[in-house]
Order: sequence, then C-alpha cells, then structure tokens
Amino acid sequence: MNQPEDQPRTSRGYRILLIGFGCLVGGLALGRWISSGTEVDELQWQNIDELHRIHMVPSSYNFVESNKSYEKQLLALIHDQLLNYDPVKDQLVPGLAKTYEVSPDGLRWTFRLRDAHTPDGSKLTADDVVFSFNLCLDSRFDCKQRGNLVLGNKPIKASAVSPLTVQFDLPQPFHSFDWALAGVTIVPSKTYSKVAETPETFRQAVGVQQPEAEFMLGFGPYYVDTQDTQEVRLVRNDRFWGRTDERIPRPYLKRITLVLRNEDVTSNLDFLHNDRYVYRMVGPMEAGHLKENTQFEILDRGLSGWCTFFWVNQNPHAPWGKEYPKRLELFQNVAFRRALAHAIDRQEIVHRVYEGYAEPLYGPVSPVYGWAASSTVLEEVTPETNVQAALSELAELGVLPGEPDADGKRWLTYEEVGGRIPLEIEIRTSKDEEDRRRKTAEEIKSQLNEIGIRVKVVEERFGEMVTRLDKTFDYEAAVMLLSGAPNPTTLKFFFESSGPMHFVNPYQKSPATEWERSVDEYFHTFATSPDPVQRERAILELQKTWSAAQPAFHLVVDRKLVAVRRDYEVNGIALTGRASDPILDRTVIENVRLRRIAHRDKVGAW
Repeated sequence: MNQPEDQPRTSRGYRILLIGFGCLVGGLALGRWISSGTEVDELQWQNIDELHRIHMVPSSYNFVESNKSYEKQLLALIHDQLLNYDPVKDQLVPGLAKTYEVSPDGLRWTFRLRDAHTPDGSKLTADDVVFSFNLCLDSRFDCKQRGNLVLGNKPIKASAVSPLTVQFDLPQPFHSFDWALAGVTIVPSKTYSKVAETPETFRQAVGVQQPEAEFMLGFGPYYVDTQDTQEVRLVRNDRFWGRTDERIPRPYLKRITLVLRNEDVTSNLDFLHNDRYVYRMVGPMEAGHLKENTQFEILDRGLSGWCTFFWVNQNPHAPWGKEYPKRLELFQNVAFRRALAHAIDRQEIVHRVYEGYAEPLYGPVSPVYGWAASSTVLEEVTPETNVQAALSELAELGVLPGEPDADGKRWLTYEEVGGRIPLEIEIRTSKDEEDRRRKTAEEIKSQLNEIGIRVKVVEERFGEMVTRLDKTFDYEAAVMLLSGAPNPTTLKFFFESSGPMHFVNPYQKSPATEWERSVDEYFHTFATSPDPVQRERAILELQKTWSAAQPAFHLVVDRKLVAVRRDYEVNGIALTGRASDPILDRTVIENVRLRRIAHRDKVGAW
C-alpha cells in the first residue's frame, strides 16, 4: 500500500540530483569565465578618509548670536559644549563635561571637565566655561539662548572652583538646566577675550565669512584649515578629547570639505554629476528622479524635527499697523485667527507640495520628539477645515463680502479707518530648494482666496526674512520652518512672550494676551516643578493652549529623505529624522566611516 507513495519520491529525488549536477557544471564554467579576468571587473573596497558635502555659505562664525541652522551645524564641528544632544539615542550625552552632579535642592550644579585641547594645544579650563557662559548672558549680545540662563529675572552664576570644575548657582530650581547648557558653546577664553570687550569688536572678529585662523580653532573634533569663497576645508583635531587611539581614531574621517553654495543656487546637478558627493538630503521631487537612477538609493529617515508653519503678524510695532490699525486688531484677535484656520487644508499641502512625504501638524512641535502632545489631542482644539464655518465666523467679526468684481468674485472686506476696504494679506517666505516654502505659501493663498481673502506671496532671501522677523517687524504674514527640540527647555525663546523668537510678538515686557500669560505660566511650571507628573501635565496644557489660540497655523512636518550613492558604504549614518544632518551632526560624525567600491581595469590595475 506504500508503493504508490514511494514512486513519486524516487522520481523527485532523481530530478533534484540532475539539477544539482547541472548547477555544479554551470558553476565551474562560470568560475572559469570570471577567473579569466577579461569580461568582468573585480571589486575591492577602499577606505575613504575625506567627506565632500555641499553646504550653504556661512555668513558668520558668530557662535553667540548666529541662529541659522547651517551655521550652527558648522560651528558644532569646530567648538564643543559641556553636553551634546545625540539624535540617535535621543538624549544628552557627555561632551566637555565628564560628569556632573546636582545638589538636593536643585540650586547648585557642579560639572567636572575633561582633559580637552584645541588643535594648537590650548587646554580646556573652568575659566573657559565661565567666560563662554557669561558671553551668552551678556545682554549686549543678541544671544537667543540667554532666556534659559536667567530665572526669575536673576542670572545664573557660573564660577570656577578648580581648574577643571565649574559650579553653577541657580536662583531657583530648574530641572532641565542641563538641556539649557547644551546650547552654550565653549571656546578658549585666551583667544576670544581680547575681541569680546564690545559686541562690535566681537562681530568684526567672528561675524564675518572668513575670520582669522585663530578663531577657527576650538575644542571640537575638527578645525578650519583653509577656506575661500568656494570651500571650507576642515581637518581632524588630533587633540580632540574623544580621539582615543589609531585603532579607533574618532572621528574616523580626517578631512571634511564643504563646497559652498548660495541659498538660491540649486545643487541637484552638482550632486548628480560629481561622484565625490556621497549623500545629499533631497526633497520629494528630486527623490522621485533619483529613484529611477540605479546609481542612487533613497533612504526615508522618517518624520523630521522641523515644522512648517504660517502666521499673521500680531506685533503692535509692525510698521504697516499705523496705516491699517483695524487689520492689526483682527490679526491679534483669537476669534479671527480661528476663523481663518477653518480655511486651511493641511492634507492638500501634504499632497500638492510634499507629494505625500509629510504629515499634517496641529501643534508647535514635531511628533518625532517624545514630549509632543498627540496629534489627536491637538486636532481636537484646532478648527477643522470648513469653508462655511470660516465665512460665518468672519462675518461675526464684521468681515463681509464686498461688491462683485469684474469676474463676479466677491472679496471679503472689513471696516478700516475711513471706510470698508478689501482684506488683503501679503505672505513672505524665504528661498529653499524645490521651493517648498513658496509652494506652501501659494497653497495657503489658494485656500484663502477660496473664502474671499486676497493674498500676495513674496519670496526673498533668508537673511532678509530674519531681519524682518527679528528687527524691523515689517511683514504682514509669513511661512517659515522652525526646528523642533528634544526638550521644551530649548524652545523657551519661542514659547515665552518675552522670547526673541516668539515670532508673533517678540520681546514683550509682559504678556499682551491671556493665552500668552497662560503659556508663560505653564512653561514656568514645567521648568521649575520638582514633580515630573506636574511638569508633564504643564507642557501638555501649554501645547493645547497654544494650538487653541492659533498664534501660528502649524501646517506639516515633512519626512527626511536622503540620497546616497550606491558605490559608497556609509557606516554610522543616522537613520532618524531627529538628526538635522544624517552624517554632519556633532555626535554622529565621530562614528562615521566611509568605504567605496573600486573597479580593477582590464590590465589588472586598481
């Protein structure tokens, strides 16, 4: 009875034997073909000790006042901090501080320093830390981090208690003071003290594109060896505290060459045709093109830490407010902003501008950071997309359709001094590759046009935008990007009404509105409460209050896409959107190793 089952097995085994024999013969033949060396190139990996990267032109090396992300990224390679944020581990890691301890009452923080040196041999001392800290505290300088170093209008005091021990005395508990310190750049005081007597002499020394060589040496892993208008060439600091030995020579890369490009110059063709460039962060359009090219691989690192947002200027010092005071009053009115929010369709922005490589955002920080409130919670307090609701709520504020124009369109009007006039908004934004900011502004324009608001979009240089936002306040509305933060502490200058980057109305002596007063109080509770549950509740309520008031319309958080050449092997790349750059980030670059495939030619040379 078993015979019928045995016959198929015998037949199947015979077939397998024949197939195996055929593979053996084929393999021998293929081996002879390859070993002939006449048709197929042999491959070999070569270690690469220099990284070439396209980089925006730095206008300054001013480590105290610069607020441009690409400048801060370069400065972080040259200088160092007591503590550094590691985007891969998503936590602070030791930098120039080897260890630190906090007194039981939270009022004294003591840091013990490493044996660290600049490339020319200057040794790190506690005096360097005190000097650098006080530079950020000096109100004559425009340091955005200064607010984190002042508690209850009293500055934190830094003192050197020994050559390698620094003590910070706080006027009140500040549970995340370590995060605040991570934003303070430490420099050799002997080099900088001679130019730091006034802001003017300091800016003349480091607030330029090409400072003197002595200002290009710090305690960081690299220093600027040479530079010109085309390139910045960095060389490894062989005295870097994390250097270890030649077996593990952190950082592994000996040189970094930054090839400079202006912000209005696209770099996609440079990357495409120059095989020195290992990788490049790309937008959805470029990613789509490179996916069709077998030389490249596109890595999706997930959601980024950057947020795209739109806001109307609520600053009483806005110059145009003198001519249009009623419009400024509308912009300052929470009810007006919530009505406007009904017209905004985030999903359309995701689809039209980002081709699906983004997610809607309803709060002031990317969900990639653990402290961010859930989208569900914030969406509940954010006005839903509803054109009729927008028109109805605007009508309650006296914003009503006017007479039809030549095309029959009835644009919204409001009562200004002297009579009813059309409600018009000029949105300013800055240039970026693939014009995603301008396209976002154009999509907002289209959505506001639908409810009858005239909109004009103006694109200008980032530096010009910064001047408007920070100095002249001469703009009506803007679309910009804001970097998020792994800890709310480092966004104090954004949330608090007195903050220099509280864009809607910065530098307030006291909160102008009730919602701003509430946000200030929640932030204070978060910063000072010893109870972690209370801190967590405070930062949640802060985000809900912020989103309910709609001081800014937080739109989308994009996905970080990176194009990498397939003939390179990159070990240590940061595959997380929390890293602003997957290789150049300060804690990432130390561990990056590069190899490249080399092809042997027909005569046997590599």
